[in-house]
Amino acid sequence: GPFLVVEELKEQKPEKRTKRRRGKLWIRKDDKWQRVHPDVPPEKAGAEMVPSEDPQELSSQLDEPTVARQLLAFLQNAIHSPAFKAHHVALALRNLAVQRCSLTASSLATLKEWPAFGMLASRGRELLMAEEALSIDSSLVVQALRAVAVYKSDAPQLNSLILPLLALANKHLGGMGPEDVARIILAVAELREFDPDLQDKLLPLLVDKARLRKTRKALQGPHQGEDLAALERGLFLLRKEVPFLRQVLPFW
Repeated sequence: GPFLVVEELKEQKPEKRTKRRRGKLWIRKDDKWQRVHPDVPPEKAGAEMVPSEDPQELSSQLDEPTVARQLLAFLQNAIHSPAFKAHHVALALRNLAVQRCSLTASSLATLKEWPAFGMLASRGRELLMAEEALSIDSSLVVQALRAVAVYKSDAPQLNSLILPLLALANKHLGGMGPEDVARIILAVAELREFDPDLQDKLLPLLVDKARLRKTRKALQGPHQGEDLAALERGLFLLRKEVPFLRQVLPFW
């Protein structure tokens, strides 16, 4: 009839062709939603990164990847850069430890096959034993050693870096803060299966009961539960596995 219903009088809105979901832009095409810029596989993104020949810029590049697979792919090229030094070895290890949570169970099962680990172990050992490695920040050295412990089963190639890293850490023992003390004790406790005498490298620290008690007290503040747990766990393992340390380590 000549009369229009209310719905017909309303302005007809055009069909929505784009939308955002979790920060990603999608477009309606061929009756289905498609990503405007599909994600690039992490391995491809890492392999396409061109390593800088400037040491500072290379450090920034090592911090760019947000998942371990991208970082590993980039490392395969970065290790060959003339700018790649001992600091970058420690930085790469630290970042790999942080990003381990991005690896699925199937990815972890195949880590031994990644060339980057063997390359990092071989080149890293050489660089960490050079004099310039002495300039690496003590916290970064400890974090790198902790990374080797985190990957000790999944990427055993890195175990060759234990002694060079521990030697560097030893030179900083006197000035280490509570967090680093806790982390290095746990790392050594978890890695001594590869060298039963590994704890001997930490004896100046382990026999200092006053310092260990001071460290424990400092870690009882807010937001430090993880480091306190690391200290307790490390000392527990050492008491359990190294008989002579039972007479040395404090029971608080």
